[in-house]
Formats: sequence, structure tokens, C-alpha cells
Amino acid sequence: MLLAVLSTVAAVLLVLSYCSAAVYSATSFFFLLPFYAVSIQFDLWFPKWNPFLTFPRNRAEILQQPQRFFRLLCEDGGGTLPAGSQLISLDTDGELSTEPGKNAQLALLVLVYRARDSEQPTRLRLFVKFLSQRGTSLFTRALMSTYTAMHNEVGFYRYQLAAAAGVPAPRGVAAFYSRAFYRVLTVMENVSGGDYHRVTDWEGANDQQMTTLVTRIAPLHVRFWEARACTGASSFLVKRSGLGWIDGTVRLYKKQLQHPSRSLALWDALCRYFADVPVCVSHVDLRPGNMLFNGSGDGIIYADWEAVNAVPYLWDFMYGTVIGQGISCRRRRHSAHLLAYRTALLQAGLPGKELPTVAENEMHFTLLVVVLQFYGWLLNQVQGVGEPQGNTRSDCVAWMERINAAAHDRLAGENLAHAAAALRVDEQTLRDCLSTPVTTESEAWVTST
Repeated sequence: MLLAVLSTVAAVLLVLSYCSAAVYSATSFFFLLPFYAVSIQFDLWFPKWNPFLTFPRNRAEILQQPQRFFRLLCEDGGGTLPAGSQLISLDTDGELSTEPGKNAQLALLVLVYRARDSEQPTRLRLFVKFLSQRGTSLFTRALMSTYTAMHNEVGFYRYQLAAAAGVPAPRGVAAFYSRAFYRVLTVMENVSGGDYHRVTDWEGANDQQMTTLVTRIAPLHVRFWEARACTGASSFLVKRSGLGWIDGTVRLYKKQLQHPSRSLALWDALCRYFADVPVCVSHVDLRPGNMLFNGSGDGIIYADWEAVNAVPYLWDFMYGTVIGQGISCRRRRHSAHLLAYRTALLQAGLPGKELPTVAENEMHFTLLVVVLQFYGWLLNQVQGVGEPQGNTRSDCVAWMERINAAAHDRLAGENLAHAAAALRVDEQTLRDCLSTPVTTESEAWVTST
């Protein structure tokens, strides 16, 4: 009798979930989240007793079972290497030197294999990433599993979005996502070395590198601009407008805000403002430390696509120019870099009538800086940003200083009144929410303006 009642209730909820997004969200939260929390914790406690995870969790498991790992890389195992290939050897290939804290989350390997129809072996350098569990609570991981049917970076490589847009990125070899255990494995060709090298964020990109960073990404933005975003090859991304990609996180942790009523008022205003701003598929974490540049700086390979999403079109430009170069460099080069980015959008095929005006660009830029500072501060209160994910202390300090300086620059003097008017909030609301002091205890990403 009880089973029949429960089955009826479940069936009703299932039908309602298809009819109402709110009911679906509530049903997922109360039914799926506990399930994923249990399954994720089970995998953490008893990894050897979990036969359902089909790919390795870390470098040690790869090296313990190289043949199992190699099968995943072949076409018959879900990868891109020729089916029926034979493994000859698999060895380590050093460690990441620019961000050594991330070595626990990745593996650099050298693979030698022979394709079935080839007499000569093929040598391939691999860059293997595992989803970082550092600084992330069990609740957060279960929440991500509940509402993430496909991990974004896995979808990015499976559907080859970079190739579709003509954006240089590492060749994907294999990509897997386990929703039940919130585990990810992405395997790419390691293209570092030779003429291509990484630039640390604290050092910052030079003028040529920054110009390359913000212009060569433009074809991706145009390829998946507005209606073309989150459809077809990019349909694995949840189709949202404005700040929908981070709105849920802000509201989930709203109690962490220093001035909850004022901060949420500002956040609501930001969401309303960006609801009508064009969105496109973007890298989202577009900083020099995630890229590879050639010696002259005019060649680039865009790497680390873990944060790829559909966001306001100017996010990549704002994020890269604020975080990825020195403060004085940003102030001096801003107009030139914005002109270069706008030109790149038009050259990539964006109709001129769809391109926002320079004045609109400037206001979007200012308010996206507010979004970055607001969101970065909130995340730092919840779980920490930077060092818990393996970034260096020098990078974290540079990010904080540059974000604070950008907020001060963009909201100084009469600019504060203009931003408040664009958001339709009073100046004090904007000032209060951006005046949380930087403290050595919290390393908050907010400064007094």
C-alpha cells in the first residue's frame, strides 16, 4: 500500500516537473540532491568498492591500470584514437611549473601507441585533467550533479566547439563525466613546449599578448551569438539570459552577504540590466595563465575550458583585460583593446547592427566589473577563491588588486552616478555593496570606493 502511494506521488511530481520549472527545481532539490550526496560520499569513502565509475579519478589510478585508460582514449571506448590501437607505453611527462598547486588535479603523460593499420608507433603528449574537489563542499558537489546533466568542459570537447568556431584550442582526445559521482576526466593533446609557453597571471600579458587574447576569441563569440548560443552543438549549455549562469549561486549563498538587503537589491538590478544584453558562448576564465602564447605573442592556444558558458558578450573581454595585465597597462590600453575587440567581432561576421555602441560597451564593462567583484567576494566568503583551487599566492594577490583597482576606476566620481542610473538604484545602494573592506583574514575581493 505504501509503495503504491509513493509511486503515485512520484508519478504526479514527474508530470508536474515537466509542466513547471519551479516544481522541477523543487523536486530535484528534495529527491535528487540527497541521492547524489550519498553516491558522491560513497565514492570518496570506498573508491575500490565502486564498480560504476568507468574512468580513473587521478594520476595514480591511470598508472596502475594503463591499459584500461588507453581503451578509453580509443574510438571504441569513447575517445578519438583509432579503434583497435595497441598500447606500447605510458609514462609521466613532468609537472606543471607555472601553477604547481594544480598538479594534484592533472597529469602530464607521454603515450606511445600503434594504430591497427600502421607499422610505425605514434607518440602523443597528453594533458589530463580531473575535476578539482579542493575547497568544494559535499553539498556544492551534490548540487552541481543535481542541476548539471553535462559538465561544460566535457561538452565543449565532445562537440568540438573551438573547431566549429575556428578558435585555436588543444585537440580533445577523450572526455567523460559521471553525474552520479561528480567526477570528470578530460584528456587533451599537450601542446606546451617548443615556441608556445604560459604566462603567469601575476606577471601579466604584454600589449601584443593581450590584443591576441581578446581578439582571437571573437569568432567563438560570433559563432554562438544570441539565438545561435546554446543550440545545436552547444545545446549542452543551459540556455539562460543575462546573469542566469551565476544567479542561482548568488541566491543560494545570499546569507553570506555583508548587507543582505542592499546587496540583493544591487544583484537584482544587475540581473535586470543584463537580461537584455546579448549573450554568447564564452571561455569565461579568459586569463593569461590559462593560455599558451608563442614567442612573438601573436599566436595563442586557448586552454582550460572548464568554465565555458553562455554569458554576456563582453565578459571575456572585461575579465581578461582586468585580471590578465597590470593596473597601469589596463588604464593605458583599454580603449585600444576595446577597439581591437570590436573590430574582431565585425571581421568574424557579426552584423554591424547587432554590435552594441561604444558607449554601451563602456557601461557594460563597468557593470561587469561590479559583477566580478560582487561574485568574487561572495565565493571567497563561501569556499575561497584561487589558492584552494591550486592557483599561486602571487596570482591571487594580483587578481585582488586588479579587480579592486578596476572597480575604483570605473566607479570613481560621476561614474558612480551614471552606473546607479543605468541600474535604476540609488547611489548609496551601489556604494554600500561595494564598500566591504579587504581584510587579511578573508582576502575578500571588495575594496572601498
